[in-house]
Amino acid sequence: MKISLRAARVNAGYTLQQAADLLGIHIMSIFNYEHGKTAPSVYVAQNLANLYGLDINDIKWEDEKCES
Repeated sequence: MKISLRAARVNAGYTLQQAADLLGIHIMSIFNYEHGKTAPSVYVAQNLANLYGLDINDIKWEDEKCES
C-alpha cells in the first residue's frame, strides 16, 4: 500500500522545514512535491524516501492512486 509524500513525512516526525534542512533543499520544493505541483528528481525522491525510512516504491508520487 502506498502512502502520500506528506503522510510519509509526518509519520517520520519531520516538519517541512526540518525535512528541507536535512535534504538541503528549499521548503517550498517539498511543499510543491507534496501538493503535486512539481515532481522531484529521482535523486531527490530517493533521498526523501531514505529520510522517511521508506522504500521509494512505498510513496505515492504525482498522480498515482493512493490507498490511504
